[in-house]
Amino acid sequence: MKKIIIGRANDSDIIIPDEHDNVSRHHAVITFDFFGKMTLSDTSSNGTLINGTKMLKGTSIPVTRKDKIQLGGAWIFDWNLVEDPYKSIRRSCIILCIVLAAITIGGTSWYVYESYKKSESPLTEIPKPSTNVNTDTWNKDSTNRVAPTETNIKTSDSPKQKSNAVKSKNSNQKKGTYKKAAARDLMKMKQKKDSDKNTNNGEMPVIN
Repeated sequence: MKKIIIGRANDSDIIIPDEHDNVSRHHAVITFDFFGKMTLSDTSSNGTLINGTKMLKGTSIPVTRKDKIQLGGAWIFDWNLVEDPYKSIRRSCIILCIVLAAITIGGTSWYVYESYKKSESPLTEIPKPSTNVNTDTWNKDSTNRVAPTETNIKTSDSPKQKSNAVKSKNSNQKKGTYKKAAARDLMKMKQKKDSDKNTNNGEMPVIN
């Protein structure tokens, strides 16, 4: 707390140039707290009036700048002479608090936003188009595609199609084998018939 001394003495903080000695050398003391509240203490011989009411000597009363202070019954005190000693400190503290609050709010908002962004990213992520284009399918909507050629179709057979092709090939091979065997059997039967025919012709009696 800081004090401001009011009086005629040269060592007073606020000097009152009273030539009639109505104001004492140390007439009154104004005490300030950090928040700017003021208390007036009377230390005079001729007394001090607050809003027309005389203070008891040695007492202290809370006052504001709206109160009318009369020193020694004749001198009206000018509040413009009183400066708040904590005003600049309070202003600096208020600015510092505002800055800290802004930083805290900004940091909290950024943290919440980043947390929300991370939690929502799997849902909002757009799947990337596949770079592998399947060339074995073709439809009327594939206007930007090149029609598959026979080579592409052959090279792009699925495992199932490949398996079916192998089975078909094996089946064809088996059919060819059966046909060859049947042809051999027919040849053998024909040769046998011819042999039997020649034999029978040789045994027939010759008529002269």
